[in-house]
Amino acid sequence: MAVGVAMQKEKLQDDELILSRSANKVSSIRHKSLRLNLVLPDKSASRLEKLKELTEASSYTEVIRNAIRLYEAMVMEYEKGNKVQIVDKDGHPTGVNIF
Repeated sequence: MAVGVAMQKEKLQDDELILSRSANKVSSIRHKSLRLNLVLPDKSASRLEKLKELTEASSYTEVIRNAIRLYEAMVMEYEKGNKVQIVDKDGHPTGVNIF
């Protein structure tokens, strides 16, 4: 018995893999991306590894992507003249110096 499966596209992120599924094949298309080879000092490499574990990220790439998103959001707020604060569990705000 033949089973028909409609073509479906699933966009994960702008720079991630897009999968197209059909009844007989799985094809992949990659968006333009930038491949980097990082050389990190031991301390930075340890920090990256710890962040990967703490966030349960599936890869170092995921940690770096998330860090870039967070950094970008903070810089954009700074550019608007806004301040970034962390509010502790008791409700006390503390300023975050980006630069």
